[in-house]
Amino acid sequence: HGNVMCYRNLKPQADEAFTLFSNKKPTEHIEVPGLDGLTEDFTKALEALKAITPDVQSVDDLPDEGMQAGFIKQFRILMRLKNQLETFSDFDIETLGISEQEFVDYASKYSDLARDLKKGPAG
Repeated sequence: HGNVMCYRNLKPQADEAFTLFSNKKPTEHIEVPGLDGLTEDFTKALEALKAITPDVQSVDDLPDEGMQAGFIKQFRILMRLKNQLETFSDFDIETLGISEQEFVDYASKYSDLARDLKKGPAG
């Protein structure tokens, strides 16, 4: 009556997870970008988002699914960058041209729009 042990090679799954959640670099060496680089990327991504939807209410006025999909894609990029930035103790979103409340409001619009697009026109 011994312990049953199972040895599994989980390296492929771990490598896939690293690739999915990192910055797509080789899995032998995982490198996290610094605060300055991420801040610059966030600022550029925010500018791109504001080019599509200058304010939260303008999300409702996007004319077609192509523009809506563009908003969804751009906001995903912004969310990913914000998640990476939040690991830094010096990070303050208020210094990057958007308030926490405005980000949450955009996130709410993103969730609603992504859900509606996933349902499709039949609803």
